[in-house]
Amino acid sequence: MQPEVDEAAFYEDREPRSEEAPPAAEKSDIPKLDASLALWLILFVLGGGLLTLYYAGIGYFPVVAWQDALTFMALMTIIGGSLLVAYSFLLFVPGAIWSEFLIFDKQLHKVLMMGARRWEPCVWSVTKQILFPFAVFMAFCHFLLYENGPPGFVAVGALASLVASSALLVQDLREGLERVARRMAAGQASPLGAVPDTSTLRWHRASFVASHTPLFLAFIARAAAYRYRPVDALLWVFAGLPLASVLGLVVDDKIRSRRRRRTPESAARISTPDRFSLLCRSVLAFGSAALLSLMALWFFHRIYKGGNAGTRSLVPWELLVLCTLVVIATNLAVSVLFHFHRRQALFASFLASLLLLGAGQLLGTRAESTLPAKIMEKFGFGAQSATLVLTERGGRLLCQHRIPVQFEEQAETGPFARSTGITMLSRLGSEYLIRYERQQRTLALPKEEVVSWSTLPDERDPERLSMESCAKHRARPTPAAQTPDPKAK
Repeated sequence: MQPEVDEAAFYEDREPRSEEAPPAAEKSDIPKLDASLALWLILFVLGGGLLTLYYAGIGYFPVVAWQDALTFMALMTIIGGSLLVAYSFLLFVPGAIWSEFLIFDKQLHKVLMMGARRWEPCVWSVTKQILFPFAVFMAFCHFLLYENGPPGFVAVGALASLVASSALLVQDLREGLERVARRMAAGQASPLGAVPDTSTLRWHRASFVASHTPLFLAFIARAAAYRYRPVDALLWVFAGLPLASVLGLVVDDKIRSRRRRRTPESAARISTPDRFSLLCRSVLAFGSAALLSLMALWFFHRIYKGGNAGTRSLVPWELLVLCTLVVIATNLAVSVLFHFHRRQALFASFLASLLLLGAGQLLGTRAESTLPAKIMEKFGFGAQSATLVLTERGGRLLCQHRIPVQFEEQAETGPFARSTGITMLSRLGSEYLIRYERQQRTLALPKEEVVSWSTLPDERDPERLSMESCAKHRARPTPAAQTPDPKAK
């Protein structure tokens, strides 16, 4: 029989408390904003900030009439709402879940709280027991997405890493609870705050990191040499390798259980009240937070990896590293602040979202590889490769800028022009901002001169288009000249 500790005594805090009291409810002289007003402000800040960064990157701002104001507001709301949900799942919700269901849980406060101030979380304990497995999981998922492996590769790797992270969390919390119960059974004070890890726990942490290391090395090789990529069989091995650390935990637990059976009852492990239920609840909270972060990460990955025009690009590794560090640090701050200082936690998360939104400009990434450019491409408002069908006048405007155009005659509608190899940088306002990729020439084209456009690649090679068609139509009178208009000068 394993000695048990009385549940009421285990969760009752009978030790003398510090003279310091928990912080009172937040009181500030700053006027409070209505919740709906604050939400709209956040939507416009995120949506308007993205538009500002995008147009600053291409060096242009659209000509907007008052009739287009509603379109701009709708665009800022749609984009701002998408970013708000994604950044909340990535930068705020995980820390809030940790705070309410792990750190300030009544049954875990003796494992994760400070010794002198029982109401204050021990940052080092939270970092070791919760943030460390979460950080390794998030970094591993970033590397999985970066490798662009075979179908199902990301799902298998993320699941294996989540199982390994949860197993390490369970082992860490279980040892902490047993340590508290053992000292209470001996009539000693419970060791609140940071406690040195046992040699067994340090070994488990090392094996947990080692099982995730091969994919990290593959990521470094891929970032250093873009063309290098391990074979699919090796990628599958890397994705499932975190389960090896789980196997090590299970084997070690079996060995320790056998040893306990041979020891006297006085030296047996102390059974903590409701341990199984408590650990299951902790794993559920930790797994929910990790999966929500993974959903947000997948959202941004889909934006980067494929646009409406079918373009695919590799996420810059600098952005990948910065995103991982910001996510880890922000969730730690939110988890510590959320319970007593919710507005500060929200503000920290909001600042982190603005940092990630402008990370491309801060790191000097190419304008077309920044997050605003990818979002504008994904939503269909800019940065799309297209084939343009123009009026005759529109074709002549491109000819004047030395952009190859193919003129075609139609008996019903008259002549029209076609140009390929064009990137539509902006569709908002009264003009299309386009760029001819072969010459990297950018110009504004009135919308009335564009008959239609398509994101499908043209069957004809744009390099075969020459200026010969422009020369043939250079002397041709415009439709306005064929039908004189007394108002035309």
